[in-house]
Amino acid sequence: MSMPSNMEEFAKAVEKDLTDRLENHFPGIQVEHTFIEKAQGESYNGMRLHLPEREVAPILKMEPYYERIAESESYNDVLEDIAVHATEAIRQAPTIDMSQFTDYEHMREKLLMQAIPIRGNEDLLKRAPHREMEDIALIYRVVISDSDRGKMSTVITNDMMQRYEITADELYADAVIAMTNNDPYKIAPLFDALCAMSPEYGEHQEPDNRIYLATNGRAHFGAGVIGHPEFMGDAARIVGDNFFILPSSIHEVLLVPDDGTMRYQELEQMVAGINASMVSPEERLTDNVYHYDAKDQVFEMAKSFAERMAEKQERPSVLADLAEKKQQLSDRPVPVVSDGSRDNMSL
Repeated sequence: MSMPSNMEEFAKAVEKDLTDRLENHFPGIQVEHTFIEKAQGESYNGMRLHLPEREVAPILKMEPYYERIAESESYNDVLEDIAVHATEAIRQAPTIDMSQFTDYEHMREKLLMQAIPIRGNEDLLKRAPHREMEDIALIYRVVISDSDRGKMSTVITNDMMQRYEITADELYADAVIAMTNNDPYKIAPLFDALCAMSPEYGEHQEPDNRIYLATNGRAHFGAGVIGHPEFMGDAARIVGDNFFILPSSIHEVLLVPDDGTMRYQELEQMVAGINASMVSPEERLTDNVYHYDAKDQVFEMAKSFAERMAEKQERPSVLADLAEKKQQLSDRPVPVVSDGSRDNMSL
């Protein structure tokens, strides 16, 4: 065939030709071009592979294949690769009884919270119940499959919540219980976590327990632990009173004690640099740094905390100036005012 000139033409061709190639191995297969909306602005064109007896249909992302076409690679060669990957995806797809997810009593045990940036996810957040923490939104997911190959989950939408006849507050409370029971948060020195992943790391680095890593047991959507109502208090006890929260990715956050040795502007520069060079866009949270005030129990932007503290320091000095001026006025002799009558004269 002639080379497709755009994604629409490419997807239409793959939809037909892939069906022809897979039909012999998977009778009755339906190959359907679909647009998948994802958080983080990572929506994509997909090819859904649905078998009559399967309730779970794997989806192949088409953009990488179309890029090869755009670089003048043969359509037939690209289609051959798509067929190979499609066959592998179908054979590895888990068999799941989706009817169990119509029962909220069963589903509530499989809830989790995911932290995503509000910016860039406005459309998703219109359709999904969520809680906001500054410029971060906590959305809810239900785990469909959890195996060695990974965790498969789907976002809870407003329509789903209405079908379950629950409120947003009930959904949050159930998600907290599920997180506590199934995948509790962990807070440990970052140095220990790096050594656990690579024992050689500890052989070449000095132990540094000033930075802590916080995530869940699977380190999957682990930044959502900040939404647990007990997390901040526990972190304050472990890290030591006030601390900064650095959004490493959607899978974890870093905690740095606010001991006066680091300015939030320096931490923001570090987060922005790591995001730009080391974190893929779909796993990026934000470039901002947050702060937890253990005394006042306030989670806020680090910039907001600095401004709040500056205002507190300024206010006593203003009051002190007023008190001093009042004292100066009280030390002055009181003038005597006479209207000429004897009662108003001072002897």
